[in-house]
Amino acid sequence: MIGLLFLLPAASLALDTLTGMKAEMAEVALGPPDIARREAHGAMWTYRKDSCVLFVYLTDKGDGLRVSGVGAGPRRAGEDAPRAEACLKAPARQPASSTP
Repeated sequence: MIGLLFLLPAASLALDTLTGMKAEMAEVALGPPDIARREAHGAMWTYRKDSCVLFVYLTDKGDGLRVSGVGAGPRRAGEDAPRAEACLKAPARQPASSTP
């Protein structure tokens, strides 16, 4: 069952499913982060979405990095921060096209 979970798009994941997940599995489920920062026994991944920014916090308590929390912020200054659950389900930002 758990292997099939990662065939689902990130928009169908729930926060409680993501929390506690090993980093490798979380990256399969969410895709590679736009920004990844690692310090000591933790890390933070940032995903830029169309309408928000998703922050995934990871902690290593001796068994490898696991998702310890998820937060969300506004995409633009002055906007309200969405709930983390809503941001998790928001569509990913499409990269700017590079047309000549």
